Amino acid sequence: MDPTDTEELPHVTRPMHRTAAALTTLACVTGLAACSSDGEPAGEQALKQSVTADLLPPIVQPGPRPAAADAAKAVVSARVTPAEEGREVTLQSRSSGGWESARTAETNPLGTADFTVDQQPDTTYRVVVTGAGDLPDVTSEPVDDVWQYAFSDEFDGTALDEAQWFYRGAEYNVEGYRACSKGSPDAAEVSAGVLRLLVARDPARTEQCTAKTADGEVLGQFDYRLNGHVASKALIHYGVTAARIRFPRPEGQHGSFWFQSPIEGGKPNPTDSGSEIDVVEYFGDRDDDRLASFVYYPTEDGSVKEGDWIEKASRFLAGKDDDWWKAFHVFTLEWTPEEYVIRIDGQEAWRTDQGVSQQAEFIVLSLLSSDYELPKLKGEDNLPQGMAVDWVRAWGK
Repeated sequence: MDPTDTEELPHVTRPMHRTAAALTTLACVTGLAACSSDGEPAGEQALKQSVTADLLPPIVQPGPRPAAADAAKAVVSARVTPAEEGREVTLQSRSSGGWESARTAETNPLGTADFTVDQQPDTTYRVVVTGAGDLPDVTSEPVDDVWQYAFSDEFDGTALDEAQWFYRGAEYNVEGYRACSKGSPDAAEVSAGVLRLLVARDPARTEQCTAKTADGEVLGQFDYRLNGHVASKALIHYGVTAARIRFPRPEGQHGSFWFQSPIEGGKPNPTDSGSEIDVVEYFGDRDDDRLASFVYYPTEDGSVKEGDWIEKASRFLAGKDDDWWKAFHVFTLEWTPEEYVIRIDGQEAWRTDQGVSQQAEFIVLSLLSSDYELPKLKGEDNLPQGMAVDWVRAWGK
């Protein structure tokens, strides 16, 4: 959440892209031979392809109301190399009678297919890719549950658990283009199993604030605001982290789930100093998609920004009656030493190998109102605004 962003659509140094790197730990092929449907080498043609499978923790739970995190569904993610759209992939589970086919999907243009499955701690899965052209059938290695909790909060009780969280951004930040807003414990409420982060008037400031752009252009006079802005005391290093969130509808503020490195003034690279990982940012309801993912990382030449608006983000919604402000959706970061994978309700939305942090970082949840956004709320009578977080969980292997 770069505080220097002062435009509605900040400059992006690189277009959003996904890498072609595979998850090597679960590959059926290591460069020597592929596996046929019965697990045996499949000849020279099989050298051209491989398939990986990964069983991810419970990260699928869209819905309009709060729900127990234990009721979420898991994901089996398959990736076929070479990437090709339309390859048929069959999910199989193992029982006492052997392997049974559950259902079939087709790969997307990047060669991936994701299957939602019920939590079954003792179930083993694999995927079978149907042959195409000169390529024979190929089967992944079996996978089962290898995840352990690293962090969990379902926001029970009536207050934020300050043994797990701390408040951020307690000062009005002129240099960071939030001269009119600051973080405050008064903008974070817990009730009925939900953390609600607010943008609300600051009762201690009865005068108005002059909001300006980075170029000094006056945008208008606005009430001073308090922002909900909290971070985990636990540091996360690799693994899978998910947050179930419902965003506020209006523009004028942006809700976010992100990671920040605790290292300040470190070396100019993400290996030694970490990166800012914006898993998701939502800027309000408009005709176009307003969901974005970014990574900011240090280099010798200064900070680099990777990412963009998530392409056709509405494709992850359940239909015309669903929206980011109508229902909770689970946003997930899968973080390995080689790459980040962003998922929405278990489906891959973005993948990048740029700026991968090798440092442990804390989780951040925020609803921030940067100065450039304030006119978009269309009136101070529309305060307060609220972002609801049902649960946050992190797993490591």
